[in-house]
Amino acid sequence: MLIKRLDHVNIRTRDLPPVVAFYRDILLLEERDPPSNLDRTMVRWMYDHKDDPIVHISTPGALSEHGVYDNITGTTGGLDHVAFQCVGLDPLIERLEAHGVPWRENRVEVIKMTQVFLHDPTGVQIELNVFDEDPA
Repeated sequence: MLIKRLDHVNIRTRDLPPVVAFYRDILLLEERDPPSNLDRTMVRWMYDHKDDPIVHISTPGALSEHGVYDNITGTTGGLDHVAFQCVGLDPLIERLEAHGVPWRENRVEVIKMTQVFLHDPTGVQIELNVFDEDPA
């Protein structure tokens, strides 16, 4: 087995709209309907620029009929954060400030990367890694 990249993250929430809005408006993911066997009022999929559904957002009970453990209090273990590799630090900071999203920054000079940390409306910590752009 070889792990190639992060496939997706599923976030459970009792209040779907603000979580969807966060991933759409702050992280600029595209909101779409899930596969037709899932209730689109209880599940939303968020797509990246490569057309991959990398964040799934669901409400309690949305996945139970599909044999997936679905309890908002969860027994799936601790999720500390989700990290995405990004481009465009300045537009990201401007968007966070425009939406009033609290954030903090960490510079990792040894690999020429800036990390931006924030939290989604469910409390999941999001790490956005922006490598310096090649001036060439």
